[in-house]
Amino acid sequence: MVVWGVALALFGLSQLLLVSMVLLAVAGWADMVSAIFRSTIQQEYVPDSMRGRTASIFAIVVQGSPRLGDAEAGIVAALVSSQFAVVSGGLAAALGAIVLARAFPEFVRYVPDLGRDRGP
Repeated sequence: MVVWGVALALFGLSQLLLVSMVLLAVAGWADMVSAIFRSTIQQEYVPDSMRGRTASIFAIVVQGSPRLGDAEAGIVAALVSSQFAVVSGGLAAALGAIVLARAFPEFVRYVPDLGRDRGP
């Protein structure tokens, strides 16, 4: 998420089309990597008896969070500027991810099992 936020903030500062396109591609890549990790963690560590419930909550968060971000960006853009909305939103996301990583270091140390210990 830090890469995603920084890429968006730099996109907001970019004045060149090619640089902007590369930064959006980096942001998209970082978002996909983040989505893969979130899904893996949810599927790997949630007990079978709770997986349906947590999958429902997970779906709500995945569907709802971008809409909240869109509303926040629209409000900030209307009050200040669209460039400020993109840059501040990217920096806020990156800073939020850093704060959460420091508060919950076990997430930073997470390495998926990838089936190594499952036997034949």
